[in-house]
Amino acid sequence: MILEPKSANPVNVSPYGEWRWSPMGLAGRDPIFYAQLDSELAFLEHRPGDQQKVVNICFRCHGVMGKRQLDADHGYDPVAPDTARPEPDFKLDWIYNTDRASKDFMQMELVLCEPGRSVMRMKVREPMLNGHDICHGGLITTLADSAFAFACNSYNELTVASGFSVDLMAPGRFGDVLTARCAEVSKAGRTGVYDCEITNQRGERIAVFRGRSYTIKGKPAVPEQSAG
Repeated sequence: MILEPKSANPVNVSPYGEWRWSPMGLAGRDPIFYAQLDSELAFLEHRPGDQQKVVNICFRCHGVMGKRQLDADHGYDPVAPDTARPEPDFKLDWIYNTDRASKDFMQMELVLCEPGRSVMRMKVREPMLNGHDICHGGLITTLADSAFAFACNSYNELTVASGFSVDLMAPGRFGDVLTARCAEVSKAGRTGVYDCEITNQRGERIAVFRGRSYTIKGKPAVPEQSAG
């Protein structure tokens, strides 16, 4: 699946790429591949970090075009990996590039996303200032809410917010770089609780946020129809 194909910077976010043109796809063995992959992921159910490694390795052949393009877009070389540039995550890339509010409108940067945790960053721009010449509280809350969304969807289960509370403790000013760090507090059944702290570039606390999540069972965060 290509996002904004007519733009100057189209993004290939399909986790399956063009598998039909891979050696195994041309051989007609794709259903067998997915059955094997599912069994491997089930075995690693409680090790999500290792699950993603398996997906990345397998799709180097089974998703040749999509995987290679994703690596190229992120400056990652699987032959000579650089620890400063971690291997890009198919699912993470898809979710971020389709989050128009966070990526395009708010111009947030996704710094980190791993199971149950995320870090997002946003620079306070002039259109974000209110009548007191400080960052609008609703926009600070939006940064925390976005970090919350990535943290609770990091297991690739479609998860939405059921509610949240926020306390604004200090103003964000023009030019400040605000960082939201969100971490899972609890996750049981379909519900979860996540705490998020927002600080500025000097480490000063700007706001604290607590989000409550609800997971819709049986629906992945990355829709299957986005697959190639």
